[in-house]
Amino acid sequence: MGHRQIDTAVILAAGIGKRLRPLTNSKPKCLVNVAGRPILCHMLDALDERNFQRVIVVTGYREEAVRNFLQVSPSGPAVELINNDLYDKTNNIYSLRLAADAIGSDDFLLLESDLVFDPGLLDPLIVPDRIALAPYLPEIHNGTTAIVNDHGELVGLNVKGDSGTGGGTSTQQKLYKTVNITSFSNSVWEIIFNLMEEMIENGDLQQFYEVAIARTLEQDAITLRMVDFSCQWWDEIDNLTDLERVRQAILKGITPLSEQLRRIQVDDP
Repeated sequence: MGHRQIDTAVILAAGIGKRLRPLTNSKPKCLVNVAGRPILCHMLDALDERNFQRVIVVTGYREEAVRNFLQVSPSGPAVELINNDLYDKTNNIYSLRLAADAIGSDDFLLLESDLVFDPGLLDPLIVPDRIALAPYLPEIHNGTTAIVNDHGELVGLNVKGDSGTGGGTSTQQKLYKTVNITSFSNSVWEIIFNLMEEMIENGDLQQFYEVAIARTLEQDAITLRMVDFSCQWWDEIDNLTDLERVRQAILKGITPLSEQLRRIQVDDP
């Protein structure tokens, strides 16, 4: 049976963003400016362009700053805020769990809140059970890596800090970096959610949600197909070095945000 286009998105934005200090002393990472506007604003614009109708944002650190920003931001998809009061004691597995009731039975797109990308990159992700991957570049990438089979299906994740995941990777297999944009059907989400629940009940509040995905892959319980972001412009802003790299890319005119920045500069008095 076919799936309709996904029109619900979940953005995880609870983290403290320590590596972006002092920019995050008074605001969360998602409100750091890129091309003259907060990262979250770019993300909401991209989702609006792709006809998303509702966006669930899980906040935590400085949640009032996100709330205030959304009150004055331009119209777009309807945004529902869910606050993780335990943001300083938990990891993103707990934030995603908090969004479960709001997600309901919808298929949905999951994004982390430190990404910048061309809105067109979302097009192949508006169908469920797709995961965005890019070639792993050790000089700039850290965190979770992935391997796929010859059919473009995800077969393993190597989650930073979790020795129990990996999917049997070897040095001969090409590594990809997870972009942290993944679409889920309700049926696949239920499998992952049940494992997340079990992990949380066992006290694994500091885990990444990717660990639950990795373990379901090891059980052959789900299938996620790769969306290849090779040769596409996107970036993840974890620290000040990342932010400067993105700034330089924009100034050199190699991203869709470059034209947007030029328009902002022309429009500003």
